[in-house]
Amino acid sequence: FESVRNWVQQYLFKSPRLSVDEDIKEENVEVPEQEALIVVSNRLPFVLKKNPLTGVVERKSSAGGLVTAVAPVVVQCKGKWVGWTGNFYGPNEEPDYIPEADINDKTPTAGIKADQIVPVYYDKTHFNNYYNGCCNGAFWPLFHSMPDRAVFSVDHWQDYVAVNKLFSEKTLEAIHGVREGNPTVTPLVWIHDYHLMLAGNT
Repeated sequence: FESVRNWVQQYLFKSPRLSVDEDIKEENVEVPEQEALIVVSNRLPFVLKKNPLTGVVERKSSAGGLVTAVAPVVVQCKGKWVGWTGNFYGPNEEPDYIPEADINDKTPTAGIKADQIVPVYYDKTHFNNYYNGCCNGAFWPLFHSMPDRAVFSVDHWQDYVAVNKLFSEKTLEAIHGVREGNPTVTPLVWIHDYHLMLAGNT
């Protein structure tokens, strides 16, 4: 995890393509002083759960290598994270707001502010077809050398395409959000894993 974090930090803060030559300086052309990382993953680095005693929505940090390695970089470069909240909402239900981290939270995601989160919402049917059907049923066996176990379905594929389009729209929203805060920043967008293979060119 440390090696992944170091690579991302080096790319964002020490990349040769961010160097400024003297000609640009003389022409007073604005160049980015620092890049912002936008992580796009199936799930956010935490899930939202209601406290059964208070009814208040709370953040519960997710486990895993991606969160451990990359969340501190998102904090450091004031980037954004695009992903699903882990909850489903009916057509007449208002999605839960994104709360700030608890003051006693010491996990890697604690430093990510609510306004750095771009939540993605979809219903249970879309999720089952996209995630359980297409990703787990077809892609996972194919990418793990077990093509005989892959199950293909037109419905699953159509929802995979639809969900990827939704993620691409939310990613554009995140890019605009970063640029509004600082027009000189050039975001690096990292779309993670085979769940979102179409999001980059949808």
